[in-house]
Amino acid sequence: MLDTWFSSALWPFSTMGWPENSPLLTTFYPTSVLVTGFDILFFWVARMMMMGIHFMGDVPFKDVYVHALVRDEDGKKMSKSKGNVIDPLIVMDQYGTDAFRFTLAAFAAQGRDIKMSEKRVEGYRHFINKLWNASRFALMHVNLDSTTLTPGTLSLPNQWILSRSENVARSSAEAIEAYHFNDAAGLLYQFVWHELCDWYLEAVKPALYGKEGEPILEQTRAVLWQVLKNTLICLHPFIPFVTEEIWHMLPGTQGSIMNATLPQNCDPDFGRFVNPESSGQRSRIWPVCKSRSRTTNGHHYRHHYRHQKYSGRNESCAVLKAECPDSNRSFSNHGHNSPAWGYHHPSGEAGKTRC
Repeated sequence: MLDTWFSSALWPFSTMGWPENSPLLTTFYPTSVLVTGFDILFFWVARMMMMGIHFMGDVPFKDVYVHALVRDEDGKKMSKSKGNVIDPLIVMDQYGTDAFRFTLAAFAAQGRDIKMSEKRVEGYRHFINKLWNASRFALMHVNLDSTTLTPGTLSLPNQWILSRSENVARSSAEAIEAYHFNDAAGLLYQFVWHELCDWYLEAVKPALYGKEGEPILEQTRAVLWQVLKNTLICLHPFIPFVTEEIWHMLPGTQGSIMNATLPQNCDPDFGRFVNPESSGQRSRIWPVCKSRSRTTNGHHYRHHYRHQKYSGRNESCAVLKAECPDSNRSFSNHGHNSPAWGYHHPSGEAGKTRC
């Protein structure tokens, strides 16, 4: 009769046919990573290492990922007797599984416990809605002819979003490989909400509505298709259900998104669109976008102040008109009550805005 921890120490190989040298054992021993909590490192993890080395001649896993402890919103350990337990099934029914998954990933910083509350899950549900609405808008404009990006001179918004998309795809993949899941989730959140939705989609609306000519329209459609496709692939590990749904609606895709390859792993020319100069141009334009965001989301600036900000009498607007005159129309033509601009609340939770 073996005690609990001794028998558990044999788990990495005893479950796969040991002591026989079965095909299952030779295939999956050693494995790559063990995910566990800090409170059983001595009781279980150390014993698995010792037994694996003794009986198999090799460690059972190369990496040990110690995940955070999920506590209540006050930082207290959850307990049924205290009545502070959050039932994940109820939370997923109310806010969606994708929102729940993304919340856990976004707060999974190494060395820090997670203070879980339904308000945080609700905030990331707004992010899922943001992605869904942005995708619906994109699907109104892209088609099978949009799947090929013809080489040529790109407009500033198209050049910038392609550059950012490739940078974010590479950085988020590197963060996942390093088990920095919160960093990857944060990068993707920032890109989708503040860059793709708040800036790029607004900047290219004149082009998508045919106000800048047929060549720019086709170029913008192709860029939008490629950026949306790559964004869905990068987001899929965190929010698999909504990305799968959008993937099947996106023209030019086949099969499940689970079989899709990260853009940097399937495109031999990946990185060709990275352009630091376009990022510098955009950074000079961005103050106008942020000011517009605050104005259209209920911040009660006086009318004459709003007029002054967007009439071209300040430096940022002058840069905007000089470097991106066509996109400036999309910024200045929105009415005061336009819901098109997102706003990230100071509390860190996503606001209830539409794409």
